[in-house]
Formats: sequence, C-alpha cells, structure tokens
Amino acid sequence: GETDEFQYICMEYIVGKTLGEILAEQKILPVEEATVIIEQILMALDVASREQIVHRDIKPTNIMILNDKQTKVMDFGIAKLPSLSITTTGTVLGTPYYMSPEQISGQKVDIRSDIFSVGALFYQIITGERPFDGETTITLAYKIVQVEPVPPKILNIHIPQAIEDICQKALTKDPTFRYQTPM
Repeated sequence: GETDEFQYICMEYIVGKTLGEILAEQKILPVEEATVIIEQILMALDVASREQIVHRDIKPTNIMILNDKQTKVMDFGIAKLPSLSITTTGTVLGTPYYMSPEQISGQKVDIRSDIFSVGALFYQIITGERPFDGETTITLAYKIVQVEPVPPKILNIHIPQAIEDICQKALTKDPTFRYQTPM
C-alpha cells in the first residue's frame, strides 16, 4: 500500500515452520519434497517479478512451510520495489550465503539475482551444505563471485542429474546465462 508519507507491504499471518527450522532438524530433504518447495518459491517470485519486485534476501529463514505443506516466501523487507529506491547503488543488503555475485559486487540486481539465491537454497536443501561458505565475509564473497560450488551429486549421490543441472544453471556466475525468469 501507499500513503502520502510512505509505502508499505502487508502480509498474511501464517503458522508453520521456517525452512531453516526444518533444515536444522533434517539437514537434507528428499529431492521430491525439495522440488515442490522450490517450485512454490519460484511461483511466488514470478508473481513478484511481474510487479518488478526483487526480493533480494531469499534464505531458509524467509521461507515458511505451513502444516499443509504450502510454501510461503516471507520478509520482503529489503525488496526493491519499482517506484521506490530503498538502497543506493553500491549498497549490499541481504544474507551473504545466498547472495548473487552481482549483489555481492554492488551491481544492479533483478529477478535473476533471486533465481541465484533460490539455486543456492535448492543446493543446500538437497545436499545439506551451502554452495558457498567461508570463515569471513570477504572469503565468502570471493567464493560467490569467483569459485564454482562442488557439484551437488558429489555431496549426495541420490540427486538426479537433471536436478544437479538445474542447480548449476541457477548458480551460474553470469546472470545472462542463468534462468531468466522464475517460471
């Protein structure tokens, strides 16, 4: 919504567990379950992108799984809205583990940055490991921008090749070679 003084986002009250809580309990989800969750996240981001909204902070604690297994994307708190510049160019916001290379570098972000973050999330859900890790923010940023993650099948041999291919394309460093839209 919008008033004379500010713009705001209202979201529904929901009950469930965050994906972060679920991963703390289970570490890895079956590929079939993970795929359903990722598909629902992508559907939500597709709707947002049609309104030119980029979430910019996709991470396990911003994904809620309801008791009926419905998935909700939460916390659009640092989202980039089309008519509102929340941050200045060069400002980096978000959770570093899931940030795209262009977001880490302070470049312009669009829906492809969210797709990278979903790829990082998908990778973690099916392997039990983040695709990029580091003891310092600088090390983590370097890896996101410069280093390819370990192929998912090396961490979990039960991952089908097609799923590994999807993860790897979503995690491509150059956004022009990533998926261009969520759906």
